[in-house]
Amino acid sequence: MADKRFPLDTKLRRIFSRLGIDPEPVFARAGVDVALLNNPDARLNSHQYLALWSALEAHFEPGDLARTLVQLCNSDDFSAPMMAGLCCSDLLSAIRRLQRFKGLLGPQQLKVTEADDRVRVEVVSDMAVPSLPVSMIVTEWYLILNLAYMATKVELPVLSLCLHEVTDDALALARQHGIELQQGDSNAIEFSREDCLRPFLPLNDGMWQFFEPTLLRLIRKLHAQPDTASEVKATLVESLPSGLADKEHVAQRMGISPRTLQKRLCSEKKPFQTVLAEARKELACHYLRQCHLTHMEISLLLGFDEVTSFYRGCQRWFGLTPEAIRKNEQAGIEPAWEQECNQG
Repeated sequence: MADKRFPLDTKLRRIFSRLGIDPEPVFARAGVDVALLNNPDARLNSHQYLALWSALEAHFEPGDLARTLVQLCNSDDFSAPMMAGLCCSDLLSAIRRLQRFKGLLGPQQLKVTEADDRVRVEVVSDMAVPSLPVSMIVTEWYLILNLAYMATKVELPVLSLCLHEVTDDALALARQHGIELQQGDSNAIEFSREDCLRPFLPLNDGMWQFFEPTLLRLIRKLHAQPDTASEVKATLVESLPSGLADKEHVAQRMGISPRTLQKRLCSEKKPFQTVLAEARKELACHYLRQCHLTHMEISLLLGFDEVTSFYRGCQRWFGLTPEAIRKNEQAGIEPAWEQECNQG
């Protein structure tokens, strides 16, 4: 079976800059061409991905990489997976949404097992590599814990931690939650089901301002319009990253029945699917201008289940592939659709 290829995280350059690390020796140690940092379409196979991770880890004291990366993520201006998670209704839904895309973004995948009173999240590797660095696994755990706190303002208790290898960063996480680190065949963290179903707080203006100030202005503008279609589009902008883009979910968010929503949209001659397509097209225009986002991340933010749906959408909306759209902009060519996206 051919080895999967994953997008090179385009935020790496900023990470190296903030850490004061020269990327050239890190890439050289990993056997990866440093010029890939400037290529938005660069992709790595599993072995290159892990080699680059290990080369970066060599610049840190044992146990420091996971905490450092998570701190940088917390202070960063935008994280597509974090945004997608925060738009979900609860942690279990958020983990399920991230699970959908993790295997497309790197060799680490999430395996979720639900029991009556517990939720188990295991970090597993794809078939191309036998195991993952413990620091990578612990980083995934920290990100889940931080997501839960940002969304609920409540520290998420950890019931158990199990790793194939005991390391300083894993021990520190276990001590932080007052539990013992178990050593075993799996790499799993467990939470209570009740905690995982605790409702997330709605994203307020401050959170939108932090993550997406441009979209905050769009949301405010749409909510201020008197028509139902604009209200539906605003609701879709807020909920698409969660993967929920159906009429029933939007109606629930608006506090009306799906039947009432359908009647109002019909009276405005705006079918729901038309409004949904418009919302996705406008968001695609916005995100394609942001070179730090990969096409897979944009697909996640548009609420698609498959990245191929995003590619088909670009062909349908603009008559171009995502790569062609970005190359046109980089060459100073203004696509015909850009003026549409800037109207209003």
